[in-house]
Amino acid sequence: MKRLSLWIVGAVCGGFAAGVNIGLVAPGWLEPEAASALDQDAMFIRQMEADYGLDAEQVRSLRLVMQNRREAELQVFTRAEFSMLPLPIQRELLGIREQEKQRILVILDEEQRERYERVTSVK
Repeated sequence: MKRLSLWIVGAVCGGFAAGVNIGLVAPGWLEPEAASALDQDAMFIRQMEADYGLDAEQVRSLRLVMQNRREAELQVFTRAEFSMLPLPIQRELLGIREQEKQRILVILDEEQRERYERVTSVK
C-alpha cells in the first residue's frame, strides 16, 4: 500500500514538474488570449503610426497612454468584489484557486498538509 502511495505522489509530482517546465519553456503557448491583447495593442499602435504618420515621440506617448489604460483597467478588476463578477468568471477563479491549493498540497509533507487543510478549510 505504501508503495502505491509513493507511486501516486511521484506521478502527481512528475505531472506538476512537467507542467512547470512547459510553462517555463513556452510561456503563453497555451494562453494565446493573454498574449493577443498585447499584440492587439501593438497592432493598433502600428496602424495609428501608419494612418496618422506619428513620429517616434508620438508613438512612445501612445504606448504610455495605452499602458496607463491597461493598468487602470486592471485596478478596476482588482477592486471588484467576487460577487460582482459574472458567474462564469467566478467559476473560473474558483477553479484556479482550487488548482493552486492542490499544487500547494503536493509540495507539503503529510503533517504540513493536515495543518494547511485545517487552516484553509471552509467553515
